Amino acid sequence: MEPITIKPYSKKVVSFHITFNIIVGAIFYFILYYILSNTYSFESFPQLLIIIFIPLVILKSIFDYVELLHHHFLFYKDKIVVTGKNYKTLLTKDIASISSKRNLLDKLFDTHTIVLEPLLKIKHIGRNNEKYFNIQKLIKSNSNL
Repeated sequence: MEPITIKPYSKKVVSFHITFNIIVGAIFYFILYYILSNTYSFESFPQLLIIIFIPLVILKSIFDYVELLHHHFLFYKDKIVVTGKNYKTLLTKDIASISSKRNLLDKLFDTHTIVLEPLLKIKHIGRNNEKYFNIQKLIKSNSNL
């Protein structure tokens, strides 16, 4: 039997990560600028911080994107295989319930989260109800939910 494969929306997730990294970088920029400008009198200090933070934000976003490219979930009849950085195999008989949730970010990026309690949360999944219902049917048939 062919497994059901789910991959997170990498472009939407990375756009969120880029926005988040820019906001965090701006906060650190202002904190460092405030602390160090009172201590030292650098005229080119703001430019130095910008030169440091912009490449860091770009590198972090690239690493997030590459990590998401290798991250997906394979649903077999009796197990779930999570590939990527945190490779693991979970048994479907250990799942107590399955549900689909949407938070504010999911609504913003038109995605949802599949919650397999108590084992796993699959975030940033496209709103394809067919895959969710196929997974729900597969898990219910194996774990007697």
